[in-house]
Amino acid sequence: MPSGGGSEPSTPSERNPEGLRPGARLALRVLAILPLWMVQVLGAGLGRALLDRSKREGQRLHENLRAAGYEQPQLRAAAAAEAGKTLLELFWLWQKPQRALVRLVRSIDGEEWVAQAQAQGRPIIFLTPHLGCFELAAQYAASHAPITVMYRPPKQRVVRLLAGRHAY
Repeated sequence: MPSGGGSEPSTPSERNPEGLRPGARLALRVLAILPLWMVQVLGAGLGRALLDRSKREGQRLHENLRAAGYEQPQLRAAAAAEAGKTLLELFWLWQKPQRALVRLVRSIDGEEWVAQAQAQGRPIIFLTPHLGCFELAAQYAASHAPITVMYRPPKQRVVRLLAGRHAY
């Protein structure tokens, strides 16, 4: 993620990551021009399709839901759909400039505490779980003040390429 008070990040297609197949690059460009609601619909379908095609992932999802106390069969398909949405939203987000992403934020809980700490010159540490679109939260924060984001790089090579080499 970029840091620093509103600087416009480059997109992966501008960085031209090596190793990304032309078809994948084209798919990302197409994905980037779609409205978010359409990306979410496609992602839900992708998540359900992947669940149907992968016995291992389906079994893992079933075990995780059961361990959390959820036995309803319809939750499996819903969880797979949400995972697919998250995946495509992430790829969509990585294609967008910071300015466009910041406009998506509708409300902030606790923003007054951040403003108070900033006014007092105190450092702030944000701990973000992997729930929702935490990448969007970092983009929003970076649009208001310089930030440093720490994380472990993805294990999958293609995901590292899509996220951008400059982030590592």
